[in-house]
Amino acid sequence: MIKAVQPHMKAQSRGIIHKVSSGVGITGFMGISGYESLARTLSLEFINPVIDL
Repeated sequence: MIKAVQPHMKAQSRGIIHKVSSGVGITGFMGISGYESLARTLSLEFINPVIDL
């Protein structure tokens, strides 16, 4: 879904992506590092101050 909307947000120079997760992203457990790193990776790929994550 994010791949589909990213070009449109970039063209409009604005947008918001809401990431819904559980407490696992805060407390952390073995084997789920990719789960929480999604938001960090997206923030690097969406380097644009008007696209909020």
